[in-house]
Amino acid sequence: KAVVSTQSTGAQLDAFLADASKYVAPTAPHPLPEHLPRCVDRAEVKQLFPKELSFRGYCPVTYVLGHKRYEALTPGSRDHVVLYAEELFSMKDEGALEHFLRQPWRFNEVPLPAK
Repeated sequence: KAVVSTQSTGAQLDAFLADASKYVAPTAPHPLPEHLPRCVDRAEVKQLFPKELSFRGYCPVTYVLGHKRYEALTPGSRDHVVLYAEELFSMKDEGALEHFLRQPWRFNEVPLPAK
């Protein structure tokens, strides 16, 4: 039986994401993923300096959804950044951000194409 969890405040969401395992029953059919993606704003990106954007700042979502063609490389936006598996990823727009947040494992280890 699937369970959906909602939080009414940002503080509750932060508490859930900080230690989600304490909110999941030990008999859950699937373990929690090792890494959970989270959006970061421009100020937090600056605090994480000198960490650079992965995928050289290009949007991995548009590249993957564009069938990994060189022409599908699109610069990411500093307003749509995700921290996932200790790496920063920049998305083209809100739609690409939503794709990444839903299935980050599809996009985080894609190699850049060689010219």
